[in-house]
Amino acid sequence: MSTRRKMPNVFYVLLMVVSTAFVFTCFCYLIAPTIVDTAANPRPGGNVPSPGAIAAARWFDDWGTTLLAGQVVAMIVLGSVAMLADPWFSREDQPASDSARPDGPR
Repeated sequence: MSTRRKMPNVFYVLLMVVSTAFVFTCFCYLIAPTIVDTAANPRPGGNVPSPGAIAAARWFDDWGTTLLAGQVVAMIVLGSVAMLADPWFSREDQPASDSARPDGPR
């Protein structure tokens, strides 16, 4: 008897990737105003953000809400599709007859 390896639910994997990107985007969106403010009002003897960090912070400040909204929609869609497709990805080989079932025939 050969054992067949189950294929993981691809939609669940995509949901985890998008959810991780969502958390990263939240952190960037929350830190962006601090970076822009530090660049505009540098403290004497303090560190000044690099031009790349300032550009990224301004981008997240301008487009962060749109990106977060898109990621929320993607998480809802992928979560729904993952739940709907779960029986297809997690199905196991069915027994040949009802008498082979652990709880007996019905």
